[in-house]
Amino acid sequence: LCIPIFLGLSLLTRNRKAFLVVSVSSGFIASLRLVRYYFQRKTIANRVEITGHYISRFDQWVSAFYPGGISQQTFHIMFYALCCMAFVTLAFLFLKRMVRRGPQDGRHPETDWFNVLAFAVVYMFFAGIPFIFLSAHGFSSRYGYPSSFGAALIFVSLFYFLVGRGKAMRMGLNVILALLVVFCIYSKVEAMQRMYGRIEKVSSVLTSQLTERQYPENSQIMVVGQSLGILRTAGVWPWSSGFLRYFLKRSDVSGLIGAPRSFYDPFREWKGDWNYQMAGLRLDRPLFIYSWNNAEKELTAIDYIVQWQRSKGDNSWKIYVINKKSGQISLYAEGAGMERYKARLKSMEILGIGRSEVYGADQ
Repeated sequence: LCIPIFLGLSLLTRNRKAFLVVSVSSGFIASLRLVRYYFQRKTIANRVEITGHYISRFDQWVSAFYPGGISQQTFHIMFYALCCMAFVTLAFLFLKRMVRRGPQDGRHPETDWFNVLAFAVVYMFFAGIPFIFLSAHGFSSRYGYPSSFGAALIFVSLFYFLVGRGKAMRMGLNVILALLVVFCIYSKVEAMQRMYGRIEKVSSVLTSQLTERQYPENSQIMVVGQSLGILRTAGVWPWSSGFLRYFLKRSDVSGLIGAPRSFYDPFREWKGDWNYQMAGLRLDRPLFIYSWNNAEKELTAIDYIVQWQRSKGDNSWKIYVINKKSGQISLYAEGAGMERYKARLKSMEILGIGRSEVYGADQ
């Protein structure tokens, strides 16, 4: 954001040298990075793919400005029309300023909007360049929204320029913009209620059932279910533990909440790898595992968990049993290879222990 702010200050103070130096140098650096990233792809297929990536990222960037209340398609049309109007107005003001420039002319109030519009356009695009071309993540709501401030300034200044200096027109525009702000706020609130209403419903039912149970100190709680993605815990240890600590009002608990996995090591130490989900459990702490039934809205305890250790090269595995009251983890069976593993699961089924009671069996 420092570059667009500096460019805007350069425009307002009419420091053309600073504006040109910063805009040209930053644009040159961004262009070199883009060209290098584009042409290092050796095949045409890869270049087409990366071009599609940038087009998709640009579309995500535009979606960051979406206020709600209308369809995405209608908003995109309105946004591109607004950008075209802004560029046409900028060109008109620039040419008018160049034609009417002279010591005898003095200042012309109708061209004062040039600096405002120029700053808004420069700010919007320079704030969007890092997200479109450089950001590793496509979270437009997180990394793309700063550009929306420039888009809002374009929208407001453009229409104030078009209505002119008439008091009646200005008053009418003030009323319209005020109503538009109220409409956007209402639409955002409605959208947030639709989005987070389902999350609150699931989380309230889930936490109410978890709080009915007693957990020893430093317990680990693992809740698995295909429909739990709505809670945004993503099956990673920090987010899941934060969810549990907040709703259970206990800072000593930790755990995992997310979709079930199989044939992996859930006790692997979590070292900041966000892509490694449903891992980070410890064998030396109490553990309680539950399966979430979204249709019935209830939890079912799971008493067994499988640990695969493929790094040794022999596909060794261990099955642990969990004490229902204390959460203590004890070794139940171990072996190596898929054949022995399947044989063990069959023997457990004979004893009345189904695969649904063994987390990580083969969901």
